[in-house]
Amino acid sequence: MSKLRTLAAAALIACVHTAGWSATFYSGSTNNTLVKFDTDTGIGTVIGPMGFGGIFAGAFSPTGTFYTVTDTYGGTIEDPSSLATVNLATGQATPIASLPRNDIDMLQFSSSGTLYASQGSALYTVNIGTGALTRIGAFGGFGDMMDLAVDSQGRMFGVADPADGVSPSRFYSIDTSNGAATFLFQTSEPCIMGLAFDSADNLFGTRFCGTQSSPFYKIDLAAKSVSVVGLSGIPNPHGGDIFRAPEPGTLALLGLGLAGLAATRRRKQ
Repeated sequence: MSKLRTLAAAALIACVHTAGWSATFYSGSTNNTLVKFDTDTGIGTVIGPMGFGGIFAGAFSPTGTFYTVTDTYGGTIEDPSSLATVNLATGQATPIASLPRNDIDMLQFSSSGTLYASQGSALYTVNIGTGALTRIGAFGGFGDMMDLAVDSQGRMFGVADPADGVSPSRFYSIDTSNGAATFLFQTSEPCIMGLAFDSADNLFGTRFCGTQSSPFYKIDLAAKSVSVVGLSGIPNPHGGDIFRAPEPGTLALLGLGLAGLAATRRRKQ
């Protein structure tokens, strides 16, 4: 009985603490500063320096750890590109494993904890402990994929762009068993290089080039449309992610259900 009351209370407290909940999109800006975006308004906030150059990738693990890759395109044998974790309060990145190549510029976790990576033309998995890459397969026919995102059903999507600042961005679905990319649609918006789903499977994006205040986008894959939520005030954000925590509605239902169950048991006693 006491355990049930504790669970109910904890769920209700969590609901209260998340009453003002909105998803937060984390990304790297101008390659070396951690920033975040409010998905309701698109407004960006600088958190702090990440301590390394060449940072483009960003992905949350299912437990809420934010990962990136340091020294992308600049790593050497003596100072290789590395998988790193990021302190969300300060922005500081901490390398945890060297990578066998220095061109990995996107990361994405599955809900089961598999870490995917890409350098633009093929899909890989990453061993978090060692940094080892296992090639799954090529996207097919192009090498300009810019970021990846996985929805709550485990479906992977990607955005491709030639990074010239003016060409339209293109969206694809990606088969995680072989890496094959299937074209979905093209948008008039250029240079979209950050993608992330929130807990309700709303898809958001950022623009990397051509502006000192990146538009923050909401993307509707079914309607094949891209709309601007707002101007972020942040220059050059690349890849990023949203931690998919339970939504307030889910927490509220859990709390009410547990509280109701406790009341029912009290009446029976």
